[in-house]
Amino acid sequence: MNKIDKNAVIEEKFILAEKLYQEKNLEFAERTFSEILDLNPFHFKSIMLLASVSVQLKKFDNAKLLFEKAIKIDPKFIPALNNLGNVEKLLGNLNNSINCFKKIIQIDPNYINAFYNLGIVFFEYGDYEKSKQFYEKTIQISPKHVNSFYNLAQVFSEMGEYEQTVNCYKKAIEIKPNFVAAHNNLGLALTEIGKFEEAILSYNKAIEIEPGHASSYNNLGLAFTELGKFSLAKKYYKKALKLEPNNLSHLYYLNILEDKIVSSKIKNKIYNLIRERNIS
Repeated sequence: MNKIDKNAVIEEKFILAEKLYQEKNLEFAERTFSEILDLNPFHFKSIMLLASVSVQLKKFDNAKLLFEKAIKIDPKFIPALNNLGNVEKLLGNLNNSINCFKKIIQIDPNYINAFYNLGIVFFEYGDYEKSKQFYEKTIQISPKHVNSFYNLAQVFSEMGEYEQTVNCYKKAIEIKPNFVAAHNNLGLALTEIGKFEEAILSYNKAIEIEPGHASSYNNLGLAFTELGKFSLAKKYYKKALKLEPNNLSHLYYLNILEDKIVSSKIKNKIYNLIRERNIS
């Protein structure tokens, strides 16, 4: 096959492979991109797209090799470095992941995803101070980066700084009012500082946005339990269990509540008996 014919075949196969990729026909896309690389091992777009296919098929080791190959061809190609960093994280190679994102920052000091991803990696490491710093840098570059506020709230929660946690969830909600997880987690943070009534409002808002959000019903149960409103708590635990019958935590909290109700009834009965004896 001469060079012109070979290039024509590659172009034809690439058009097909790209179409298969866009249609999420990943196995056939994988095969077709591989055929292209058999003809031209340095076809850059095919390397990158085959790596993406490998990630989606959870073939992370293969994806790693392909992104590394792309970086050898173009050492400053940020998407390849960023994707390699994410794959290294998925493989549990956190140091390698950090190195990839730091290389990106050397190339582009304002590349927001590198700072954001470093926040994620250091959080997984349990280094909350560094995680906090990188999320704050992300927010400095992009003041409305909603996921950074959301993740920063989780960092502050792990650090036990619940007032800051509340503030960050509120900021995330300000940017994205229908952010269900932020409303739900705001409720959890408010319970940590004893603001159960406000927490209930947050859980109800999450349910208003997403009526089937089982976690918010369960958390309503927890809040009403803390307030001693056992009948309401039981109602919401049962609702959570109805939505997620296989979620053992809902059943666990319901059983704990029922034990409390029984214990409360016994205590009341004993108290009434003692009171009656004292009166007589």
